[in-house]
Formats: sequence, C-alpha cells, structure tokens
Amino acid sequence: MKNSTEFEQSKCYLEDLLLLNGVPKNLALLLFELLSYVNKDNQIVINAFIKKELAEKVKISKGTIDNALTKLKDSGLLERLDRGVYVPHATLLNASKLIKGNIVSFKVTYGKNKKEIEPS
Repeated sequence: MKNSTEFEQSKCYLEDLLLLNGVPKNLALLLFELLSYVNKDNQIVINAFIKKELAEKVKISKGTIDNALTKLKDSGLLERLDRGVYVPHATLLNASKLIKGNIVSFKVTYGKNKKEIEPS
C-alpha cells in the first residue's frame, strides 16, 4: 500500500460512500488503491498485471478483485467504459482532496425509489 496514513485520512469518507451505495465497507482499502490508478482522463485501466499488483497490496485474491469491481460497477461507483476500463464516480475523486488536508462533502438526494449521491 502506498501510504497507510493517506488511506486513514480518506477511510471514513470511502466507507460512507460504499455503505450509501450498498457495497461492503471492507472494500475501502481496495477502492483507495484503485483510485491511485486514475489517469489524466479520469479513467482506471485495469489489466491482469494491475490486478496482481492490487491483490498483493491489499492482500486479497484476484477473484475477489473481480467480484469487487462488479459490485462497484453495479452500485454506480464505477462506470465500465470497456473491458478493463472504468470511470470512477465524481464523489470518489474527492478522496484525494482529503489527503491534501481539504474538507470534502457529498450530497444525498432521495426521490421516489431512488437515491442520488453527488459531490457538493
């Protein structure tokens, strides 16, 4: 893991986003590490090598990573553009601001049979 202090600074935020989207909060560390792969186009490109790297960093299996990616995609936290290419939800990109010492927030809007989460 690149820096446990950085993860601790964004852990609560990531866990809250996961829980609000119906995803187990124990995926916060994997999500944190995934966000380190966001490129200049706000995309995460994941191939077999990246999965192996993530599995070693987070100490989980590649199969668990595949399952987590599916959960994150189904929840709307990741949008799948193509095989192995994802765009993180805008609220996830705010996690890096916490590491820099900024305060971040998100807004939850409830409607009939739906919930929308967005940066505020």
